[in-house]
Amino acid sequence: MRYRPYLAFYRLAIALGSRLVPRTEVQAMPLRDLLAALRKDPVGLGLLRDEMAVLNDGTVTILVSEAVPGGHEVDFNGAEAKTWRSWAEAHQTVPRDRRALVSGYVETLVLDYLAANTRRNLVTVDVEAAASSIHLVENGGAFPEKLDLSTLDLVLGELRRVSRFPRRLITSLRALEAPVAEAALHGGSFVDWVVASRPLAEMLERRGALLSLIDARVAELGEPAFLALP
Repeated sequence: MRYRPYLAFYRLAIALGSRLVPRTEVQAMPLRDLLAALRKDPVGLGLLRDEMAVLNDGTVTILVSEAVPGGHEVDFNGAEAKTWRSWAEAHQTVPRDRRALVSGYVETLVLDYLAANTRRNLVTVDVEAAASSIHLVENGGAFPEKLDLSTLDLVLGELRRVSRFPRRLITSLRALEAPVAEAALHGGSFVDWVVASRPLAEMLERRGALLSLIDARVAELGEPAFLALP
């Protein structure tokens, strides 16, 4: 089901205490109500016609995500994101009003690495400069059926170069042990699982590798310098 990557990514973010992913849930909506809501949206109707699966009770399962008001899209591989990377790698001093952005940048790398999401192209950023933060909306590449190992290694490579890390994120990573991850991604009956057992086990292996990397960076740079982000 196409909604599962989005839902799994949101639940992983919640398990890590991350606020980057807008609230995401699935709902069953009567087909007649959905058609009425989309009657002035030919693009939406086209997508519905191509991919709709109507359940026996006449409803359609839809993904609902909380809107990000006043945000604008930023190319995660573009010039603005490269500035965030430079700050995260300690090439420049982080301006006080950009610390949340840099923290969000590192957090995005962590979430994408854990979820094996190698299709991150865009992030949404608040317009208000003084309170700018990152929001992750396009999360359909999370927990893919086939891992893109070469691109995933590039994400890990970016994390290896990070020299500033949010302390709270490390605390959450250490707490994300198997029972916590299973409760987040395997909650309920088997039909309600949003991630299969193998991808879940692979995610926990990546978590272990990431914690080893973090411990090595702390030993190299010292806690005050490395754990410098909110």
